[in-house]
Amino acid sequence: MDDAVLWTGLLLLAGTAAAMAGLALKLPAATGALMGGFLLAAALRGADLLAQQPATAWLSSMLLALLCFLLGAEIDLTRIARMRQSILVTATAQAVCVTALVGLAGAALGLGWRVSAILGAAAAATSPAALMAVASEARARGEMTQRILTLAPLSLLAAIALGATLSGDARWAAMTAGALAAGIACGLVILAPLSRLTSRGAIVSCAAGGAFLLAGASTLTSQGMSLPLTAAISGFMAGSFIPNRENVRDVLRDLALPCTVALFAIEGAGPLKQDLSRSFYAALLVVAARAAGLFLAGALARGNQGSREAAAQIPMAAMTSGAIPGLLILREPEAADAAAILLAAGFISTATGMIGTRWALLRSGEAPLTPEDPEAWRAPLR
Repeated sequence: MDDAVLWTGLLLLAGTAAAMAGLALKLPAATGALMGGFLLAAALRGADLLAQQPATAWLSSMLLALLCFLLGAEIDLTRIARMRQSILVTATAQAVCVTALVGLAGAALGLGWRVSAILGAAAAATSPAALMAVASEARARGEMTQRILTLAPLSLLAAIALGATLSGDARWAAMTAGALAAGIACGLVILAPLSRLTSRGAIVSCAAGGAFLLAGASTLTSQGMSLPLTAAISGFMAGSFIPNRENVRDVLRDLALPCTVALFAIEGAGPLKQDLSRSFYAALLVVAARAAGLFLAGALARGNQGSREAAAQIPMAAMTSGAIPGLLILREPEAADAAAILLAAGFISTATGMIGTRWALLRSGEAPLTPEDPEAWRAPLR
């Protein structure tokens, strides 16, 4: 059996076991899966299996696409249109504050001004997958849930666009533009058949086929560098604009937990591609600066409500944003250090931030405090 297949199977098993342990400890399942993948990779560090880890990139992006399909289906565009001004103000404030504070942190760490600015821009991206995973598990519904689910993809787009602009590297900008175009095209292709399907099996098959399409298209257009961006854009488009959104959402909710566990188990192994001992304390500084920027922006834009939204958006999209390989394109000697710091900061902020996301959703009253009765579906039939 191929080592990559064995490695993927071990990762998924470790993530599932750790997710179950996390749920028993009242933690989000995604947090447990993330730590499960990390601990397995740490235990096998130096083994041949760890060298096969890049082979899981396509599977990670497929899972991300499926979660983004659900993210798009969960967002109510009519409600968002009524809040558009407030959302745009908040998104702009977050991008400015986080980029500035993390950029200053990067300068304090001795990084060059351009690398520090790109580090700040990348840190402004909130992870749509992390927020969708926690909101889906908590069954959260309401205005704040809609706002944070909308702010996440907006922050991701703004961060990647700003990072590509600050880099001044035509290749990075071209790859980012190609990933955006591929995402839009794939979203339209997937949207056509998905909008005409009604049965659960057909919807799942179409979504899975669309995820395969995304992996292939992104690899052809940008050598895989921005594959997660392509997946996020197409998934968001297909989910948001689909006519039978309610039906698709109900079907994809059933896939949310297994997709979440598999995705975060794979992502949990990612930080061990770098030597974390060199970047751990620097990553903590970046995470603290990012959190300070989010809370400052939230207080300026929304007051107390903004602070709660900021707590929900702590998870950072560094591990799946395409910013890390983009940084490595730069010729500055500090770029590799910044990429390692960003990867470690993404792991730390995601592992701890999803706990804050669930806390904020529970405090907002938009997530039920008691677990759902597994037999509740029988009531309408009686």
